[in-house]
Amino acid sequence: MDTDDEILARLPQRQPFLWVDRITAETDDSLEAEKYIDPSLPLLAGHFPGRPVLPGVIIIEALVQAAAMMLAGRGEGGLPVLARIRSARFRREVVPGDLLVLKARLLSADSGFFTCGGRALVDGETACTAEFVCCFRE
Repeated sequence: MDTDDEILARLPQRQPFLWVDRITAETDDSLEAEKYIDPSLPLLAGHFPGRPVLPGVIIIEALVQAAAMMLAGRGEGGLPVLARIRSARFRREVVPGDLLVLKARLLSADSGFFTCGGRALVDGETACTAEFVCCFRE
């Protein structure tokens, strides 16, 4: 369903801060994507030496990027950005070699603010759930 060009057209992030590899499903109010956690990622060397774990802030960023791709097609114009994290829960570590499945869905829209729910999974297990708000900036 996806191409690298489609992802790059919908997200302003570029390597090394692009956290979506592939779109696997999409509707008007939801998007599912994947990110392979490459063992050679430099940030894993320092988090944590001898026991690498993907930082939680990166998992949240990946979920927000998935939501931003979903919102990019809404015709609002500008750059979709994170405005607020309402809640986040981490339930499982994400480690090198994992395939992170990112599920974002639109919960509500009000006055240019979009409340989204996100869920990150590995092997069918929830690694993180979050609720956050995005808006568009010129």
